[in-house]
Formats: sequence, structure tokens, C-alpha cells
Amino acid sequence: IGVRDTEIQRMGAAGGMAACLVAFMGAEIESGVDLVGKVLGLETQLIGASLGSTAEGQIDHSTKYDKLPVGIARLCKTRGIPIIALTGCLGDGYQTIYDYNIDEVVPIQDGPMSLDTSLERTYELICDATRRTVRLLKIGSAILPSTALRQTL
Repeated sequence: IGVRDTEIQRMGAAGGMAACLVAFMGAEIESGVDLVGKVLGLETQLIGASLGSTAEGQIDHSTKYDKLPVGIARLCKTRGIPIIALTGCLGDGYQTIYDYNIDEVVPIQDGPMSLDTSLERTYELICDATRRTVRLLKIGSAILPSTALRQTL
């Protein structure tokens, strides 16, 4: 059909479907993150924000491939807003995410646990991780003036 899904960026998990739409319908591929951002009006919602947050079930080496946390981080960074990502767990190569505008990654798990346990306790774990993160931010703001704190994040 003249279209190779390996040659078109942003094909995602459903690359074959996207290739068919490009080949037969003349579709254009758009970043899902950017599209969702437009639909939700994220740019408007970021006005006046001093900190951004996002989340992903697992942050690993593949998160950098325009997944939601990277898209949100991109929007935040263009406005000078630091961003923290909560994650269910840290996967191999999670450190690469720091090169894609995410300032810190906070895993929500409070110890070794199965996926089922993590899913059952998601609300509790997210609340606890958020409290821990806010405590650290309070410590940081007490140590450094707010302008210096922003520069270090």
C-alpha cells in the first residue's frame, strides 16, 4: 500500500491501524498527548500554576516516547513550571525521564507488593505519596527563598 508504519512517527501501539488510515483515508498523525491537551485546555489550566504534576503506572525508558507525563512536562517547562511525576513503580531506565523535562519522579508504593495489592491500595498510596512530596516541598521552601527553589527544581 506504499505506507510502512515503521517510517511514520507517532504510530503508537496501534501502528497498523494508523498506517491504514494514512494510506487509505489520507489521515495525518498527531500526537495523542498534544490532542488531549488541546481538548482539555491544559494551556489555560496552567495559567498561574507554580507546580505541575502528572502520573503514569510505570515510568521507565519508554516513557520518554511522548507518553502523557512527557507531554505534560513539555507544556509546563515552556511556562517555567517545575513538574513532579507520581508513578506506580519505577522501571528499567526510569532515569532517562529527567532528560525530558520531568524534575522528579515519586513512586507511590511504600514497600514490596504485588500488582493486585497496589491496585487495591491505589487511592491510599497516591495520597501518602502526595503528602510525602508536599512535606519535601515545604522543607525546600524553608531552606531556600522561593526564587532559588524554582531554579533548583
